[in-house]
Amino acid sequence: MKPGTLHLIPAPLGEIFEYPHYLKTIIEGIDYFIVENEKSARKTLSLFVNAQFSESRQYAVLDEHTPVEAIPNLLNPILHGKQAGLLSEAGLPCIADPGAALITAAHKKHITIIPHPGPSSLFMALMASGLNGQRFMFDGYLPIEHSQRIKRLKFLEQISLKEHMSIGCIETPYRNQKLFEALKQNLNPETRLCIASGLMTHEESIQTKRILDWNQSNYTLPKVPAVFFFQA
Repeated sequence: MKPGTLHLIPAPLGEIFEYPHYLKTIIEGIDYFIVENEKSARKTLSLFVNAQFSESRQYAVLDEHTPVEAIPNLLNPILHGKQAGLLSEAGLPCIADPGAALITAAHKKHITIIPHPGPSSLFMALMASGLNGQRFMFDGYLPIEHSQRIKRLKFLEQISLKEHMSIGCIETPYRNQKLFEALKQNLNPETRLCIASGLMTHEESIQTKRILDWNQSNYTLPKVPAVFFFQA
């Protein structure tokens, strides 16, 4: 039996998003979805296709708690001919998101993988930041422990200065303010920092200022998804 195809399906960042017609057609032909959270995946598919469709599909969960040894088994329905979709919790699959190990396993099984375009908070933030989009690095989640976080920030700022590179990172929404305070307190006053929060929602905010200027403001970050980019 010929294996099915694994489609990498973007998920909305906020309410300002609609799947293009061609992608809706592809989604409607998918039997099996690999998702981070089944409840939110069903909601997304209900909004962009319909509730009957979302209820009739097969789901498997792939998140940060999925054992590595269990990941190849997620491909079994595809190997038996099912058309599949990897659906991110928000944005693009495998970008600041679990999924790379699944893709590696799929390549080993010679499964056809098709990525589809959609919103990426990282690239949207960088586009609107005014920082270097020719050379950039994304470092994901910084250490939570205070001294380790400071050490990492200093290291990244030196890379940015030496390589003329923009550096991006993210944090869980309820810890946004703590990361913001760490950036303000530990980066050079002339380092530029962009904060892009609530992207593709009606509360979207994108601001780039020097650390010196951020320290003179009274800005408080909302507890919504945010991306931070800085350049020394």
